[in-house]
Parts: sequence; C-alpha cells; structure tokens
Amino acid sequence: MLRELDPEVFFQVHHHLDRAERVEAVVEQAIIVRKAVDGTGEPAMLGQNRPDVLSRRHCSTSLCAGPALERYKSEIKRYPRCRRSAEYYGDHLVSTRNRRIRHRSCASRREPRPGIPGPDRFVRERHGWQVMRGREGSDRFEALDAGRGVCALTVAFFHMPLAHPWQQQAWFPNLQLCVDVFFVLSGFVLLHAYGDRLATGRQVLRFGLMRVGRLWPLHAATLGLLVLIEGVRFLSLSHHAGTPGATPPFGPEHRPVEIVTHLLFLQNFRTFGEYSWNFPSWSIAVEFWASLVLAATVMAAGPWRRLVFAGFAGASALALWWVSPRTLFVIQNFGIVRCLFDLFLGCLAYTLRDALRLPRRLATPAELLALLALPALVLLSSPGPLGYGASLVFAAAIALFSHQGGAVSDLTRARAPQRLGQWSFSLYLLHLPVIQVFVTAVHAVEARTGLALTAVLGHEHLVDLGSGPANLAAAAALVALTVPLAALTHRVVERPSLAWFKRVDAGLAAPAAPAAVAALAPR
Repeated sequence: MLRELDPEVFFQVHHHLDRAERVEAVVEQAIIVRKAVDGTGEPAMLGQNRPDVLSRRHCSTSLCAGPALERYKSEIKRYPRCRRSAEYYGDHLVSTRNRRIRHRSCASRREPRPGIPGPDRFVRERHGWQVMRGREGSDRFEALDAGRGVCALTVAFFHMPLAHPWQQQAWFPNLQLCVDVFFVLSGFVLLHAYGDRLATGRQVLRFGLMRVGRLWPLHAATLGLLVLIEGVRFLSLSHHAGTPGATPPFGPEHRPVEIVTHLLFLQNFRTFGEYSWNFPSWSIAVEFWASLVLAATVMAAGPWRRLVFAGFAGASALALWWVSPRTLFVIQNFGIVRCLFDLFLGCLAYTLRDALRLPRRLATPAELLALLALPALVLLSSPGPLGYGASLVFAAAIALFSHQGGAVSDLTRARAPQRLGQWSFSLYLLHLPVIQVFVTAVHAVEARTGLALTAVLGHEHLVDLGSGPANLAAAAALVALTVPLAALTHRVVERPSLAWFKRVDAGLAAPAAPAAVAALAPR
C-alpha cells in the first residue's frame, strides 16, 4: 500500500499523524484523495473520523506552479488567520487545522467558526480540487455550548441565598436538573472527542491527564479564593456570632483539613461532612472519576460499546433507585453513581445520534418542541422519580441539537450564547465565591447598623432585602456580576492552564518517526 503513494505526498500525510499506528489508515484515505483528484477514481467521501486527512489547495503539480501559487503564498503571509491555518512543504500547501481555505476568501470573509464534524466532499474550484467540509463542518457543537452556558447561569441563580418568591415554589428544586444536563452533555462530548483515541492504556492515561488539565486548575483557583476570603474574615473579625446565619471563619463548612480532600477530588465521598468550601464542585469531582471509568470502559468494550453503555446506564439507574427512589438529587457518596448514569446515557445518545438527523423542514419544529419540553420538565414535575425520565429527555435533546439543523440552533451561534458557553465552567465554579463575599458583606452591614437583613426559610438562612421583587432583582444582579468575573478567570486561569497541559500531552504523544517514513521523506 505504501508504494502506491509518491514520497512527497506520503510525507505530507505523515505530517498529519499523531500516532505511528495510524499510518496505514491515513494512507488509505490519502490514496482515495489522490485517485479522486487525478481522475483515476470517483470523487470519494472521507469518513467523519478522518477529517482533513489530506486537505490541499492545489492537488496537482501543474496547478501548484506559477503565478497562482505565488499569489496564494503572498495572501498566506499577508493575512495571519490564513497563515495559522496552513503550512508549506515544497510546492504544496497542506491544511493543518480543520478550516476551509479558499483562494480569495482570506481578505473578505472571517474564518469559519467550528461546528459539527460532517462528511467531506470534493469541490471543483477555479484552480483545482479542494477537500471541503459538509454543512455541519467542524469540531464543536455550538448549540450545545450555548446550552451549557444557560445551565450554568441557572445553577448560579438556584444557589443565590435570597428570599425571593420562587424559593417556595415546588418546581424550584428541579433547577438542580441542570447538573444532570452537564453530566449527559459531558458523556456525549467526551465520546465524540476521544471515542477513537482510547484504544490503549497509554491513551487512557493521557486522557486522564487532559481531564486533570481541564478540571483541576480552575477548581484549585476558586478553592484558593475561598480560603483567601475566609482569611480576610478571620483577620478583619467581620464575623459576628450574634448575627443570624453568620458562621465563624474556618467553621464547620470551611474546615482547613477539608482543603486536601477538595484538592484530591474526594469531597463527594463523605469524608468529613455533607457540604464544605466550594460545594458545587462535588459534581466536578465525581465527573473526574466517572470520566476515568468511561475511558476504561471505552478501551475494553471494543465493538460492543453501545450495549455496554446501555448496561452501565441501566445498572447505575437501578442503584440510584435502590438508594433514593423518591428523587434523583443524590449528592453525597452516591453522587458518582448519579454521574455514571448520566454520563453513560450521554455516550449512548452519541452512538444513536444519527437516528435524530432530520431535514431542515423537520429539524426546526423538533428543536422548538425540545426547547419547550425542557423547561416543562422543570416547571411541571415534582422533584421525584420523574427526574430519571428527565435525563432520558436531556439525552434525546442533546442528540437532536448536536446536528444543528434547525432555526433554534442557528440562533445559538450568536456571539453572546457562544461566549456564555465558553465561560460556563468558570460561571459554575465562581458563583459561590461571589455569594460568599455578598453574604459576608450583608452580615457586616447587619452588625454595624442593626438592620435585619436575613430570614429563615426552612433550614436555610437567606438574605431578605424587604420584598420579593427586590430579592429577585438582587439574585439576578449577582448572577450578572458573576459573568464578567467568569470571563476573566476563563482568560487568566482556564485557557493558559489547559494550553500547558496540551503541550505536556503533545510531548507524551510525539512518537519517533518509523524508518519507512524517514526513508520516504523528501530531502
């Protein structure tokens, strides 16, 4: 097979390999490309799992020479966005990212944003064949990113300790279902991103490293911020034992010894107490361990993935039903079982997503129906057994929106929803430090002025500003304040730390070039 490809093209293909064991598979795709562009075969469809194996602006030597190539080279140098998207080897241009490269588009059109991987096709252009992406054409699920941002805002609002009228509504605890949306979505996206890259133990270890890089840095940063807030409270003596709802610094919910369990993602296993420090991070901890179980399962399941995913989801649901038949909202000890149920449900939805690929005329009504069904689950159901069925609805909705075929998905591509999706992880972990600062300030005002600004609702001490609308507005304002702070932590903490872990992973992934490849490389 290797002899069918000339050395120069083989060198270009080898440039795209991230593992030596994929040489044969990628070369097969490259041969299809060569036959298609040389007229020796029919224009073929590249598989979804092999995007941009050989994406070349000019595919024959005769078309790569002369003024056309020089003009294109000058455009590459002139417009940085294009320069990042391509590299030259000899007289050939090879795409190094999943982007469309057009001859005249760099100056007049923005670089296409990522979307969903779809089938490639060959498009005849003015200067030769080019491998183009389909309508659903790149790496990210933009509609799902926007949904993640909305869920993060919802969870932040749910945790706001203000005595607004919604606190007493029967449906209000159902906002916790957004955490299950996160779990289902994580399973869906993780299988999409790593499903074909978890074949060996080494790849599973690299997957674990990247999960640490994605989850731990921001978790540690927000935990450190809470420790700093408690230290300021201790030094300023702003706590007052006589103030209703006030707790002493480093009290039962902020014991120093529990910092270690948080840093090790062990806070969910009832090591010390029910809630402590940044308590929403319980879901981050269980997702980390559950994702490792998922990676090992994908490696071992082989061609039986769908059956194994269904079995794991069913077994987890039965375990949860045995522990808590009345509600899905299990956190301590069995929170990881809840996460496994949702995570494998998301994986199962990914394997079945093609069944929900609808034409445009049907996709828009289906998306509108799903958009109405999701809040209906929250508003109409009590926090009971229906939560188990809600996860099934979430999985189906995620599979539907992943195709981005309707008008609702088009709306999610706007700048604001996409930004919220990018900042969703920071929103989720940062809103509790914002709450802690707000509550500390309220208690300080109470101590200084004698005003009663807290109320007891059930077993909770909530801030009461005098009226329900005022409390509701204050809760919304705190959520809005969290958004720019989340954008800052995303830029300062998330992105640099993830980039560093990616560099470490790239160093672990770089294999030595096989002797056959080295011999075929052009001199």
